[in-house]
Amino acid sequence: MRPAVLLLDEPFSNLDAQLRVRMREELREVVRSVNVTTLFVTHDQEEALTMSDRIVVMNAGRVEQVGTPGEIYETPATPFVAKFIGWCSLLKGTVGTDGSFTSVAGLRLAGNWSAGPATAVIRPEHVKLSADGAAGLSCQARVLQAHYYGGATRIMLDINGEQLTMQERFPFGRNLSPGDLLSITIGANDIRVIPANEGHS
Repeated sequence: MRPAVLLLDEPFSNLDAQLRVRMREELREVVRSVNVTTLFVTHDQEEALTMSDRIVVMNAGRVEQVGTPGEIYETPATPFVAKFIGWCSLLKGTVGTDGSFTSVAGLRLAGNWSAGPATAVIRPEHVKLSADGAAGLSCQARVLQAHYYGGATRIMLDINGEQLTMQERFPFGRNLSPGDLLSITIGANDIRVIPANEGHS
């Protein structure tokens, strides 16, 4: 069979996690070797990022964004796309005339964005323990929860009423407890601010 287009509708949905990873690597190689345009339907964000040359993110039958995996992840067009593809923290608020963003709870992010209502998107890997470049935010944050995943620890932080997720590789054996304080920095270039008139969700 040499179809013009191959449709695969969640083909790995009933496989265990490790087999699923192996199968998507093999399928990727097969599709490339036979050079068939393939439409791959999935709700698995990791699958979408690793399998695709281009991703179409749909919400209630409407296309929210079309782009490469890098474009979809790094520059989501809407809050829905941001939270659907990868982990992120979404802060609703307003950009003032000085270009800085202030969340509903009063958390201020320094930057140069367009004034008006907006949503700030912050990926966990962009929340750093040390300063790196121009800081959009530099402050102390209180640990709410911490979960060790082997390669990294995912930490839920509270900053004056706003919650952010952080992902960091801590030395083995270092335990974080609720209430611990961490000094964090987020680079201004690592904060994605989506104006309200561009976000559908």
